[in-house]
Amino acid sequence: MKHEDSLPVELADGLQRLATIQTRESRPFPGVRTAIQRKRRVRTTQFGGVALAAAVAVTVVGVEALTGGGPSATGQSVPAASTPAPEATPSPVATKGFETPEEAGYPAETVGSLAGDEAWLAEFRERVRASQNTTDLPPIDVENVRVVAAGDAGENGRYGIVLISREVDGQKEWSREFYLGPPGAGGDEMFSTVTDLEPEPGLITPESVPVLQSAIDGGPGKAYLKEGLNNAVAVVSAPLADEVRITTGRKFTGTGPGPSSTTTDRALPQIAPGIWAGPISEGEYFLSEVSIRKDGHIIDTRSPFTLQPGYKNLADVSAPGTKVEDLDQLSGSLTKAGLAPTVDEVPVYAATAPVGRDGQMAALLLRTPEGAHVVALAEQEVTSKAYRVWQGGDVSAADVATGRVMAGMYVDHEDVRRYLLVVPENTDQVTVSGVTVEVDDRLAQVDVPLGKADDQAVAKALGADGSVLGETRPQPSSGGPYEKEPDYLKATGMHRDGIINP
Repeated sequence: MKHEDSLPVELADGLQRLATIQTRESRPFPGVRTAIQRKRRVRTTQFGGVALAAAVAVTVVGVEALTGGGPSATGQSVPAASTPAPEATPSPVATKGFETPEEAGYPAETVGSLAGDEAWLAEFRERVRASQNTTDLPPIDVENVRVVAAGDAGENGRYGIVLISREVDGQKEWSREFYLGPPGAGGDEMFSTVTDLEPEPGLITPESVPVLQSAIDGGPGKAYLKEGLNNAVAVVSAPLADEVRITTGRKFTGTGPGPSSTTTDRALPQIAPGIWAGPISEGEYFLSEVSIRKDGHIIDTRSPFTLQPGYKNLADVSAPGTKVEDLDQLSGSLTKAGLAPTVDEVPVYAATAPVGRDGQMAALLLRTPEGAHVVALAEQEVTSKAYRVWQGGDVSAADVATGRVMAGMYVDHEDVRRYLLVVPENTDQVTVSGVTVEVDDRLAQVDVPLGKADDQAVAKALGADGSVLGETRPQPSSGGPYEKEPDYLKATGMHRDGIINP
């Protein structure tokens, strides 16, 4: 493993591991989604982890993202395959704990292409033991390290899945550990990427844990995303599943009302019952979406741990006065709308504008290869007590030029329905449900009293001569409000999604 020259190996390992330790039942801020991104767990370092985030802010770059983020709950994104999309069913994952790994569905012996290489496995166990003993958790011996799976993920790199048991306050505790390494890595060159702590002492669950990351380690203090995009791998432990599929692409249509998309996917290679691993393309890595299935039904729709890449040129397409960091409020907006974009979508316009008393709206336009535009929208309020954000997404028709795109969403507040709109260039006014407002740039806010609100209302953009430059039927926001203490944002100092690539 490579470390910062200025950091002792022990300290670097400690920071690396503390930056990835997770425990269950968290509800992270909507943007937090990468090496440690999962909605279902309380992680001591949920995207960095609150306690240590400032120290490792660059190491774990978040994403519940504008880009990707797992299957949508909206049902607007469906597999475009010859068979119907499987219907999601309530996940049985983590409903029961077991005393032994075998009872929880883990293989009795190590599986994977390196399972028979005893010298490599011995190096790997020692590497895991040493890295574990750099944390504030009780130390372990090699005998506490059980290698579930180890092998090559095609030519992209190597992986290792381990179960670790340790005594804490007189009780046995289990954790799942995921390690990655570059192609041909020795057992002592593997680096820790995800730590998943069991919530109940003495028990281990058949929890689904998908990891999509680069097998090239940037080391503590470096952004993983800056290298290794051609070395991305998918590693999944899911003892209750019989199939894992990864999203390979998505196409968007704006035939409305409401956005829609079609999605393609493929099966990940299965190493053994409950274990999947293989190389993934840059496009698959960018989307970072997997579905975990049993008997043809999706049993787990949780997002994977991923360090997916983000857009790099937002400053180049942002309207004057827009701070790129303010676009972070869009984190998760398109995922929640079932419109997580692919690597083929190109940012063409971004902007922010003040709304309400203390709020701000943000919008981002992505042009698809087909000529349509995917539109991410968000409204945020930041006060001394809380951070709240509402999010949504839309798709324009393919025959509309970037400067003519009009899209929007609405958010119901205490006494008004607030329409947040992207309007065509040269718009002078916008009108919705009899309320008309002036427009300075391409973003508009229209507040309609709730008593006059109409779910089928059409927003119209008017030129200076009163001509209609565009119209749209705004859809309700897809998610929110989400709340988080502002101090958390200040403490982490990190981006929480794939919109921004540090």
